[in-house]
Amino acid sequence: MKLIVGNLAINKFKRLQQIGKVCSKATLLVFMLVGSMTAYGERNTSRDQFRHPAETLSFFGITPEMDVVEISPGGGWYTDVLAEYLTGTLFAAHYDPNAERAYYRNSQAKFAAKMSATPALYGNVEIRIFDAANRILNTEDNSVDAVV
Repeated sequence: MKLIVGNLAINKFKRLQQIGKVCSKATLLVFMLVGSMTAYGERNTSRDQFRHPAETLSFFGITPEMDVVEISPGGGWYTDVLAEYLTGTLFAAHYDPNAERAYYRNSQAKFAAKMSATPALYGNVEIRIFDAANRILNTEDNSVDAVV
């Protein structure tokens, strides 16, 4: 899948964004009030006042049923938020596990280990290789609703 900003499932995204405005506000309210997010846990909720996860989801128009690409998930802080929030698929666009640089290999390996450690939470997460230099992500064209 070539990532060309502005052309990625734009029609579907706009429709879902319009439909989801009312639903997403109610869903985000539940998301904020429940605060039970298992992976996200106590370790990260204390920083919500600075990171604003619910407001970020609302800003991007992300609704639970969407299929979303997370570019460069790093250690997975936002992956934790998205994995618990989404009922659709979360494509974690990460480094190639066979990259030349050890940093890239290690980062991807740590992320993959985190996903494997809690399959009940990360069952909707698919790790995909993202080649930033060539703007290529190994997913099917027009298969996602949003990219963050």
